[in-house]
Amino acid sequence: MAKISKIMDTSVPTLKKEDKVSDAIKLMADKPHGCAVIVEGKKPLGIITETDIVNATRDFTRFHQIMQEIILTVFGLVTAF
Repeated sequence: MAKISKIMDTSVPTLKKEDKVSDAIKLMADKPHGCAVIVEGKKPLGIITETDIVNATRDFTRFHQIMQEIILTVFGLVTAF
């Protein structure tokens, strides 16, 4: 049986936890992996995937839509009087 070190991929992109989501999107767009390892120095902290970004963006977009609906409702009530 082969050892993991013989088949692992060492070209997975890395990001720092301080990097912006837009940096992750750009980095992953150029790589076939669809993920990046988050590091502090050389220590791995976690992994972010394209799916993580899509889910976070979807949640933010839904929150934004709800806030717009609330603002429009309040504006409509204020102008009705």
